[in-house]
Amino acid sequence: MLAMQILLELQVYGFSDTLRGIDERNNEMALVQSKIEGPFCNGFLKMNGSTDREGSLLTLTSSSQSAGSYRGAASLGLTGLQNFGNTCFMNSAIQCLVHTPELVDYFLGDYPKEINYDNPLGMKGELALAFGDLLRKLWAPGARPVAPRMFKSKLANFAPQFSGYNQHDSQEFLAFLLDGLHEDLNRVKCKPYVEAKGLEDCPDEEVAEEYWKNHLARNDSIIVDSCQGQFRSTLICPLCKKVSVTFDPFMYLSLPLPSTVMRTMTLTVMGADGITLPSTYTITVPDCGKLTDLIVALSAACSLRDDETLLVAEVYMNWNLNCFLNWLEPSGSIALIRDDDKLVAYRLPKDCEKSPLVVFKHKNIDQFTSKWKMFGIPLVARLPDLSCGSDIRKKFLKLLNPFLMPVEDVLNDCDDEEGSSGNEDSEMLDATSPTVLDTDAGSDSETLDETHLGTDFQFQIGSSFSEIKMDEPLQVSGLAKELEVHVVWSDKMIDKYDTCILSSFPE
Repeated sequence: MLAMQILLELQVYGFSDTLRGIDERNNEMALVQSKIEGPFCNGFLKMNGSTDREGSLLTLTSSSQSAGSYRGAASLGLTGLQNFGNTCFMNSAIQCLVHTPELVDYFLGDYPKEINYDNPLGMKGELALAFGDLLRKLWAPGARPVAPRMFKSKLANFAPQFSGYNQHDSQEFLAFLLDGLHEDLNRVKCKPYVEAKGLEDCPDEEVAEEYWKNHLARNDSIIVDSCQGQFRSTLICPLCKKVSVTFDPFMYLSLPLPSTVMRTMTLTVMGADGITLPSTYTITVPDCGKLTDLIVALSAACSLRDDETLLVAEVYMNWNLNCFLNWLEPSGSIALIRDDDKLVAYRLPKDCEKSPLVVFKHKNIDQFTSKWKMFGIPLVARLPDLSCGSDIRKKFLKLLNPFLMPVEDVLNDCDDEEGSSGNEDSEMLDATSPTVLDTDAGSDSETLDETHLGTDFQFQIGSSFSEIKMDEPLQVSGLAKELEVHVVWSDKMIDKYDTCILSSFPE
């Protein structure tokens, strides 16, 4: 037989290309030198990205070197995995790993010599051998799908949660597989105790290298080489301001991926001009944006004038039915706002921005429990000239003006009540009349003049629940920023104003 030597150039990655015109793509191909003697050959194929290790070679089976066999060699790795029930989570992760060049070179080589059979954290090499056998089947010539039964059986022995044929989280499976392969292939047989050195004044490059050396002293495998990296963490002591920098290894990163780029939000806009009723607007804002984005979108939706501004707050009730306004900062993140949060935007004049902000909260006596209860959306206004209690009353009545019930509706309601209310209702009202106030509801220890309760409003300082006298100067500390006023509603005033609109939030 006449011995001859030929050069075979074969592209392993990038299988869509054919061997036609191969001379034009020499820079993108792996060069393989094969010595062929006689009609049969034992050739070796070197994978892309491999090192000079003798074991990182794919041994081709003996076959005739026809054009058809070349085309078959060019499609190595294009082999599918059979799906057992809902095991697509496993197949997708395996296909990613078996087409990672570094792992392909490693498991097609003499990897069994690096198996750590004595590692108590490993699986006696069984997982690595099962994965290596599966990878070789996927890279063997031929186009028939591979059934990963043996691999799945080994996997179920060490991770019972993946037994059966149900759907599981692919990332959870991948994390277990990478950890298991690392421990089975850890080149460190005896892990030394490593103590970190003091590197406070060293550059980050030196600190990172030292931490990585310490990590490799205990963890060294092909998985570490190809799948691990370092986190840079910085801690600053709030007292002494000392800065501590550490570099920690990681195998995988969990990143929050927003389901949608934009989100819709619905808000109630309250006016302060004493004319307009509350209006509801639905706007679209960036899900990861700031509150300023919300204010800009809402300003356009409600046609905010140049001489007006918007203050946005969350309205919520606590367990004791006390109403609170949580003012939202313009620099705050929209992502922190939940879908079920009740948001209110107050439309206020710009020229009074330095004036005290007065927040009116509504409450009355519950006729069934005889306890104080708060209701409705708080009303907000700025009072540039705030000197006595009458200023508070005038401003509140102006804000309430849009909620006045038509006179005929009030008369009809009275007629209906007289016609439908019998002796039974009268007895109920007598039984639940607030002759004695309950003192259990938070700070509801204040007492009211019952004749006043039945006719009009009573105003109290929210922090102390002391009554605000109409003809006396206000004695309030910290008045320059915000004043909380509790407004006690009588039954007559509840009938006079439309409290349903005042209490309605968008769904």
